[in-house]
Order: sequence, then structure tokens, then C-alpha cells
Amino acid sequence: MTTKSSRKPVPESDLPEVTIFLEAQAKIERFREAYPEVFEQYDQLAGDFNTALEAADKAVRGKGVSCGPFVELSSTTKYNADQLYEELGKEKFFEIGGSVSTRQVFEIDRGRIEAHIAAGGISKEVLERVRTITPRYKKPEKIVL
Repeated sequence: MTTKSSRKPVPESDLPEVTIFLEAQAKIERFREAYPEVFEQYDQLAGDFNTALEAADKAVRGKGVSCGPFVELSSTTKYNADQLYEELGKEKFFEIGGSVSTRQVFEIDRGRIEAHIAAGGISKEVLERVRTITPRYKKPEKIVL
């Protein structure tokens, strides 16, 4: 269960890094506004580049070759063990080196544990060791040239 943050935003002036970011963002916006024809052309060129890049990458990977700036660094071979078991059957699968393993996976019903926490059923000491709260943020995208 994801809970909405109860933290109140702090003023931008409280974090100099945010203030510097906002100034940099404003400079870029002013620059774009000052030279709209350049950025219009650049955006078109970037779109053409990205379309051509995707097509060339697909072609190179499809043929399994290196070509120009598209260089194969290595390759990895994988086998679908489930499908191989189905194809060969149990005996042959084990004969060629297949194996079956069981993994123990512990899961917890978040609603129930939070009810126990609220009722004091789990100590603060245990919670400190087993609970992690990870904030998620929305942030501006990087500029990629």
C-alpha cells in the first residue's frame, strides 16, 4: 500500500540547490524564447535523429552484426528451463544437467501488519529493523542534447 506523503513542502529558499535549479531552468526558458527558430529546427532534427537511431538499432540487432557506431560488445546465451523441461520430459531434463529448486518467499499482508502496528503488537525496536519507508518523488526531466 502506498501512502500519500504527509510532509509539507518547504519554501524553495530553504534549499539553495532548488533555488539554483530554478534559476538554471529560467535561463533555459528565456534562451528558448529568444531563439525560437533555432529550437524549432533543433527539435525537428532531434526527432529525425531519434527515429533513425531506433530504426538502425533494430536493423543491426535483427541481423546480429556490428555496423558503424553500432558495436556488439558481447552476447549472452540463455535457456528457458521451463520450456526445456516441457520439451524433453523430466528424465532427459535431469540427465542433461537440469534441476528443480524450491525457493522460500516470505510475504506479509500490509493491511494486517499495519493494524498490528497501530494496536502496539510489534515493538518499535523490531519496526526499526524490518520497516523501510522509501519516498517517491516527481522531478523535472533532464535535458538531453
